[in-house]
Amino acid sequence: MSDWAGRAAPIFDHIPEATEPPPDGPVLVCPWMAGLTLPSGPWLAVLPIHDANAWIDDDAWPGPPAAFAERLYFGIYAQDRLRAADRMLARLAAKGVRGLVNLPTVSFFDGSAAANHRALDFTPQRELEFLLRGRDAGFRAGFCTRAPEALTEAERAELDFLLVPERTGGPLLLARASGDR
Repeated sequence: MSDWAGRAAPIFDHIPEATEPPPDGPVLVCPWMAGLTLPSGPWLAVLPIHDANAWIDDDAWPGPPAAFAERLYFGIYAQDRLRAADRMLARLAAKGVRGLVNLPTVSFFDGSAAANHRALDFTPQRELEFLLRGRDAGFRAGFCTRAPEALTEAERAELDFLLVPERTGGPLLLARASGDR
């Protein structure tokens, strides 16, 4: 497998066709991106403009293609206050989803917006806790963060990759979570 670290993450609003596999490395599937464009879509999606996790409750959902299912990570809003975490994880597992990434993420906010989110307990740490809970339930996990240096080695060891913005509003770059992966 080629070294995928440092390149922009491939982000799809649908499950890619098995006949056209995406490049090596993690592949992000973000159904809530429908109608949004790259690179601004992931940045806009964190705003309260839609229900980013509505697709989880959609009964008509195709399973991931076996050819590269192990590389698919589905973007979820990890701080969904409208859905119980265990129910979300059960629905995702029933759909054949095995990889999760916290996208959209509150880590995109800074300044007073970030302070307001922290006051409501909407933090990147809470997103990480959800992903680690998913990991305990058998999911793979990638973590989107503007502050990869804030992660402990133990937290990094639980993650398959990091997703780090190149700059505000710019592409999301893939990074190795630890030297072991």
